[in-house]
Amino acid sequence: MITVGITRIPSTSEYRVFWKDGNRYSEARSGYTDDPEDAVNTLLSTYQTAKERGFNIKITNADFTKGLINRYRPSFTTVDREPTIQGEVVPPPESQEVSPPPPIRRSEVPSVKPTLPRFGPSTFGSTQPY
Repeated sequence: MITVGITRIPSTSEYRVFWKDGNRYSEARSGYTDDPEDAVNTLLSTYQTAKERGFNIKITNADFTKGLINRYRPSFTTVDREPTIQGEVVPPPESQEVSPPPPIRRSEVPSVKPTLPRFGPSTFGSTQPY
């Protein structure tokens, strides 16, 4: 079970959005910010993205995390571990298929001749021996 939440680091006054897999924290998946609203948005985005990708994830029940969520996103709650806004289940964002760009034809590419730098006295300074 993966748990995500927010803690505050007293020495730097930063907010840390943590990712905890079992009893192990993942520093690579944690994020830091000095803005509490940004921390809440990052937490909710991380939660929803992980849910969409099939992770078994929950938001911690810690008072600090719940307090920040209630302050900056009061309409957000978790019911049966699913994010809801004003009592309705939040639908996942619509997946948009992105088609690859069309191939570039050779006639559309401008021809550019590579030029090599010229080396000489002005490049290396004096040509006199030491």
